[in-house]
Amino acid sequence: MSELVNASDPGTDVNGKTWGKGATEKTYQANGFDPAKEDGKLSRTPHRAAKTVFNTYRGGNGLTLSGYIASDAAYDSRYGNGPGDTNVDYSRGGQGADITRIPADAFDELVLGGAGIIGDQGAWKDRIANAARDFQVPDQNGRVTFTDGWGDVLASVGFGFDGFLNDDAAANFTQDKAHGLLGAVAGLKKRNPGLKVGLNVGGWELSQAFHHIAKDAAAREAFADSLARIFAAFPMFTALHLDWQYPGAPGADANEYGDEDPANYAQLIRAVREKLPDATIAITAPVAVDTLRAMNIPLLVDAGAQRIDLLAFDTFGTPWAPALGHHTALRHNPRADGQHSADAAVTYLVEDLGIAPGVIHLAYATHTRNAQRASVSSISPLRGVYDAYADSTVGTFESGKGELADVLRNYLDLEGGKGRNGFTLYTDAHADADFLYNQDSGVFISLDTPRSVRAKAEYARAKKLGGLYAYRADGDTGLLANAAREGLGHTATATVVDMKPLYVTGRN
Repeated sequence: MSELVNASDPGTDVNGKTWGKGATEKTYQANGFDPAKEDGKLSRTPHRAAKTVFNTYRGGNGLTLSGYIASDAAYDSRYGNGPGDTNVDYSRGGQGADITRIPADAFDELVLGGAGIIGDQGAWKDRIANAARDFQVPDQNGRVTFTDGWGDVLASVGFGFDGFLNDDAAANFTQDKAHGLLGAVAGLKKRNPGLKVGLNVGGWELSQAFHHIAKDAAAREAFADSLARIFAAFPMFTALHLDWQYPGAPGADANEYGDEDPANYAQLIRAVREKLPDATIAITAPVAVDTLRAMNIPLLVDAGAQRIDLLAFDTFGTPWAPALGHHTALRHNPRADGQHSADAAVTYLVEDLGIAPGVIHLAYATHTRNAQRASVSSISPLRGVYDAYADSTVGTFESGKGELADVLRNYLDLEGGKGRNGFTLYTDAHADADFLYNQDSGVFISLDTPRSVRAKAEYARAKKLGGLYAYRADGDTGLLANAAREGLGHTATATVVDMKPLYVTGRN
């Protein structure tokens, strides 16, 4: 019996009753999904398909593990209207994560995502506007609002609450009343008072407004005031993660940017500091050195940014990447033009810009980036080509993007030290990065494994960084968090799974 993967979908327990049991297998059957052959469909494998295996560790060496979570992780339409309901469309379905399966001491900080800015004209424009009305946030450009009234403060399934609350998001927008993600994390904080909780504002699809509000004094003031309101309603928040992707550089298609962005961003940080004098302020940064240069990181640190969340992932993906590559490489391959790495970014920040290494928190990925009709011509260093298809590359819930539970169930047998369903695990020693490849189906999967996450943690320890940052923690089964803890030098005090045999090096 596997210690990492459930034999079948166990469903989610709600007040002693099981919702969604067996849904995964019904979805595979409905869609004709065969992981050994499929290169274009979504598997829709929920997070609960894998077992929860968080070990308990004692830190104390100053290196921390933080993780990003958001309300969308808990949704799954296959739950239907209650336990045993089979009158559902099994061809579809969501992540179905149970947030309460994350132990209160698994992470030193949980960072709650999904907050947007009123006035955003990007892909989430309507969703932001609707949520602002639900939360009764004044319609003023620059104000911050959560974007999921139901999932953030009202939902029960997947968040550890029993029964229906009501449909009034505004009335339940307090730490003592909220269900949903905010209520679930408040419960974790109650069980572990030492847990830090941060609020993430922005993100790839939620950054369009930053360029505009940062240059407007009134909008900056509204931004800071609204954050003060949120922190007052939820005193568990002690950190703010500003996730502008990216000042002075391209981001999502709708985003505007300019050379003036860093100076305006510094003004925005100062405005926030005035309203939240005791909060830790973090900023997001990519590993692309050209973008780091455009951001003027020293200016932002001087303005009050105390932490850098270094997003060392998504440097490869379909259909935009010109050739095969790693999406979360630790080291740079000097023979690969255009490839980015965590080490190159850290070196630039610390050695070229003089940033203190302790403010840098290096991210690892619980998701994969996939490609189809791939041909690998070299393993180490990785070289190869693939056919780019925008909306029809195998993934879990998004084209070309997989989730850890899906990988463990269908593509990687760590306990056996090998791939599944015709896949082989490879390790690129140049990049210190892993990938899976099925020569018959032509599917390529770039991913973080326990081995690569431990290597990143050991790197962070050697370079005296602040720690590691899981993106996303709600997609982790505990497997990668355990690897991060062990690489950071933390000591196991209670063991669910022995990690030693799971640090598998692939063929190289």
